[in-house]
Amino acid sequence: MSIAGAGVGIGTVFGSSPSAQVACFIIKSYYYTNIRKIKILTTLKAFYSSSNLIVPAKIYTNADIMKIQILNDNKKKAGIYRWVNISNGKFYIGRSIHLQDRLRKYYEFSYLTHPKKGNSLICRALLKYGYSSFSLEILEYCDKDKIISREQFYLDLFNPVYNILKDAGSSLGFKHSEETKKKISKFHKANTHNNIFSKKGEEAVNFGRTHTKETKLNMSLSRRGENNPSFGSGTSVFIYHFSTGYFIDSFSSIGKAAESLNVGFATLKSCIQEKILLYEKWLISSKPINLIEWNSTIIEFQISKKKKLKKGNKVYIYDIANPLIPIKEYDSVRECARQENLGRDLIKGRLNSGKSYLNKFIFSYSSNGISSD
Repeated sequence: MSIAGAGVGIGTVFGSSPSAQVACFIIKSYYYTNIRKIKILTTLKAFYSSSNLIVPAKIYTNADIMKIQILNDNKKKAGIYRWVNISNGKFYIGRSIHLQDRLRKYYEFSYLTHPKKGNSLICRALLKYGYSSFSLEILEYCDKDKIISREQFYLDLFNPVYNILKDAGSSLGFKHSEETKKKISKFHKANTHNNIFSKKGEEAVNFGRTHTKETKLNMSLSRRGENNPSFGSGTSVFIYHFSTGYFIDSFSSIGKAAESLNVGFATLKSCIQEKILLYEKWLISSKPINLIEWNSTIIEFQISKKKKLKKGNKVYIYDIANPLIPIKEYDSVRECARQENLGRDLIKGRLNSGKSYLNKFIFSYSSNGISSD
């Protein structure tokens, strides 16, 4: 389908009235960025008309690659949202007084597969088709006291296929299947005070049992990455080359960035908070930096570096066999730790206590030798 052909199709959706033509122009401009988004236009016929035009407050064309933007844009906001299945035009309308928290739930595997929540049509659809097959729209932002009435307005207007309940804020009309009723009944009968799983101490069913290392490893692996309920909810990371200002890469969290760069989580976090260059080369930021901000950002890092050099104390390493002349010298504990591949806490501990390391080396702030006692 050509771009020109798509343009004709939009005109038939919106009609020829002035307001409809304006809306047509807006939608064209937004969705014509690439061929994939033209597919979304076919789903708009059920949502827009020349006589009743609804323009969403926000439109996210790909719920997969725009996840971070979705969560950041809707922090501390209340409103009505709509998940649209681009492949078949079906959609779901929901509401929340905390949009960021609610939308984040849809990205949690544990939420989508929950025995209760996972039974909803929208959760099944997200699992089946994947986030890249869905667009997300914020139909409107509204006050908390009006949110139920506004959701009901859209439910009545569009009768969305993925919504089982048609009354906002109510479970009226929802019926469990006979199989579900039997499962609920069986659960409640088994979940009594005499249930062995409710017992504690030596009477507990797992008392004295320990997991093998292999089982612990499998449990840990199963909760990593996208399977972790907190996946994607961390601090965003943006990496730039300090000398040239080139953008290198971005990550959804410090953990993912640390794993990719093969550095410690604490190290990367310190680079962000204390404005320290990673390997004296990479600028790490928790937000994107534009050209206007770049010069001021460089100045901040340079000032931070000067302060640290001024505050820092040189560290000297002595061989116990020769306590008068240091065998190595470093400008700071951090540099010593990095060069010697040791933990900073270990070095600080030896500096404060005066104890030797490996019964052979002594760390000291003094360049005039150490006591041989």
